[in-house]
Amino acid sequence: MTASKVRRRTTHQAAACGGSALRWTLSEHQSLVYWLCGEAGRRAASEWASYIGSLPRDFGSVPLYALSGEGPSSSVAAGSPEARWVAAHLPRPMRLRLAAQQARLFADWSATAAFLAAAGLAPLRGWRLYVWAWLAVNTRCIHLGAAAASQTSAGTAQGRPAASGAGAGADTMALAPVLDFLNHSETADVETHFDQRTGHFVIRTQRAFARGQEVFISYGPHDNRFMLLEYGFVLARNPFQVLELDDAVSAWVAAAEARLLAARPAAALMRPDGLRRLVDTLRQHGLWGDFTISLDDLEPSYRLQAALRLLLAAEQRGATAKGAIARWERWRRGGPTEDAEGAENAAVRAWVEAVCARLAAEAERMLVGTAAASLAQPGVDAFLVRCLHTVWLEISAIATPLLPRRRSDTSPCM
Repeated sequence: MTASKVRRRTTHQAAACGGSALRWTLSEHQSLVYWLCGEAGRRAASEWASYIGSLPRDFGSVPLYALSGEGPSSSVAAGSPEARWVAAHLPRPMRLRLAAQQARLFADWSATAAFLAAAGLAPLRGWRLYVWAWLAVNTRCIHLGAAAASQTSAGTAQGRPAASGAGAGADTMALAPVLDFLNHSETADVETHFDQRTGHFVIRTQRAFARGQEVFISYGPHDNRFMLLEYGFVLARNPFQVLELDDAVSAWVAAAEARLLAARPAAALMRPDGLRRLVDTLRQHGLWGDFTISLDDLEPSYRLQAALRLLLAAEQRGATAKGAIARWERWRRGGPTEDAEGAENAAVRAWVEAVCARLAAEAERMLVGTAAASLAQPGVDAFLVRCLHTVWLEISAIATPLLPRRRSDTSPCM
């Protein structure tokens, strides 16, 4: 099922009822969700009843399902004890992404409701049904793009399709019965594409499978936090796992600006707007955001090192006036180092230690909470509890070795 089919069917039904020509304003994702809501409401009378019966009855292991609330809202709902428990046990980067998911969900609901009202069509049947259909499309749709780009959908967080107006071009996404049964594996070696000539979606494996062996596909190189938010599961050993520190860096910048504002002008080494200019410098070089530490080598990523070396030195030495950017540029290009290099390395190391200490302590508390909840947490999906436990185990596995007391003289952060 594609958006163009939904558009044609709905337009035909409206015309058969004597309605005026529809001005289609729904995106592809919104169109498929609207269609799925309608067919689910028809139950056995739907020609797609067998497909809808194959879909999950709920998405209890997807955090958005637990926190989307009982009624339309642009913000995450944590009114019930179960929802509060889930919200309290999500790492902060996941909470921020979840809030963005909720905003998109509500925007799609609002756009669809407005379209139906303007077209004189029956309104949506209810918020919880819409949430279910939205997640069904989000987790199970396939992309019909170019062969090199086609994969199972990574959800709307990967980039939402453009609005599919009346003059829209070819479909780029679809719901495909049976195809959406294929499970994910990080070791899957497959090529997928939509064959425009035959109208078939093709999956070609690069290795042989024995009869009766499960065939996997890859949903993409995503860490477990993304997998849990988008699909409702995690991998026991995810090779793409990293510690996300974007929020920690942003919080440090905000705190540093506050410190500079509070300092007496004569004592301040630089002005707050000077710090913001350094953030702009990082943005101009494409080095702002995606600050991580990898589980593989337990070293700050290049992007994180670049940001910290510039920002920490600037606040500590008023470095915009004393050549910090010039020194940073020499470091970035692999040029000769100075005596200041050792101090900057130490500052980066100390910052990472402090952040990892806080995250390790938080992970310890959350592991205790999720371990206890896995025994009995009424109203919370047990599989979601286990997934959250795994997420916090991974955070601990990266943060703990970087604590000062754990580091040896050969630590990769030295």
